[in-house]
Amino acid sequence: MTVRLRRLEGGRPLSLRIAFYSHNGFGLGHFTRNAKLARALLRRRPNADILLITGSAGMHELPAIPNVDYVKLPSVRKQATGRWRPQSLDIEMEHLLRLRRTIILEAVRAYRPHLLVADYLPLGVERELEPALEELRSRGDARAAIGFRDILDDPAAVRELWDADGSREALAELYDLVLVYGDPEWFDFTRYGLPASLPRYVGLLGNPDASPSGRTNGEPRLLSTSGGGGDGYPVLSASLEAHDLVQHRLDGGLRCTAITGPLIQDPDYQRLRAIGKRTGARVRRYVDNMPTLLARADVVVGMGGYNTVCDVLSFRRPAVIVPRPGPSREQTLRAQLLAERGLATNLPLAECTAGALAEAVVPLLEEPELPTDGLPRLDGVERAADALLELVE
Repeated sequence: MTVRLRRLEGGRPLSLRIAFYSHNGFGLGHFTRNAKLARALLRRRPNADILLITGSAGMHELPAIPNVDYVKLPSVRKQATGRWRPQSLDIEMEHLLRLRRTIILEAVRAYRPHLLVADYLPLGVERELEPALEELRSRGDARAAIGFRDILDDPAAVRELWDADGSREALAELYDLVLVYGDPEWFDFTRYGLPASLPRYVGLLGNPDASPSGRTNGEPRLLSTSGGGGDGYPVLSASLEAHDLVQHRLDGGLRCTAITGPLIQDPDYQRLRAIGKRTGARVRRYVDNMPTLLARADVVVGMGGYNTVCDVLSFRRPAVIVPRPGPSREQTLRAQLLAERGLATNLPLAECTAGALAEAVVPLLEEPELPTDGLPRLDGVERAADALLELVE
């Protein structure tokens, strides 16, 4: 059944109201995915109203999206699977959760979205989203959807968690659509204990039309990035030191740019700037032309986060992926998958020294762009937007 938008006098329909929820325990990944989808929906329905409800600590560092407003939840940080603590506030976790739960529920009650799109956690942090989902379920003019990145964690760990916290039942009873921002030939989401009929794969949230631009002046370019940057210092510092080593092995120069991400601690950022000054590399906290930098890069060094990998694959850049080892195995599994398909070099964080990175980077500087026949589907943004609009129109 689809939502029927009420009409004002004269037959004009009310604006389509969409709310997105992302808990954002650490980093910017969940918020970034929702922001991509918000932009895609606005391209199709420019008069839609969109509200992003998020706990992201770095959202203020990112450019605002026209026609989108925000509700900021107090931030939390993941300690282990299913365990959380306050990110900044000196407050008991139970009180912080009560505050977040109240904000989410009252936002949904007042805004009355026709569609709520959650990311990653079916019930939110410690079931904080459940009252809002039940509120939507009680209305006849609202739908709920959830989107998952391609890989969550080790399948056994996710099945155990979903058995314990009721997420599997919530997916079947509280949601009208379950999207997977991935490809079944890339990773089979039913390994998490879902029936094959439940997940709808739309492909990775990449850009299938992106293309590399190649070298402009003969000098190869190395781009190092760590997503939001909250735990990126070891990878970025090793990249900057590796830049110095690689330059001595090349006949010509090597341009290196490190993008730290907005969540990096200022002392770490200043230390990276000092290394960059010594090695001749550029260090930036945030840039608004990341697609241009990716298109021009000959090699990318990055962590194994979903959005970083989507960018690397979209621009078909040779890459060294240094996955975060915990608290989940998400990035490790993704890096292993990339290496098995010949789409990236997998370098575990424990082995990520300047010397090891230099050894990995040098042969990739001679590599062409990645072959298209080994890539997963990358048109997930448009296909996900289509699927969401099907629910309400």
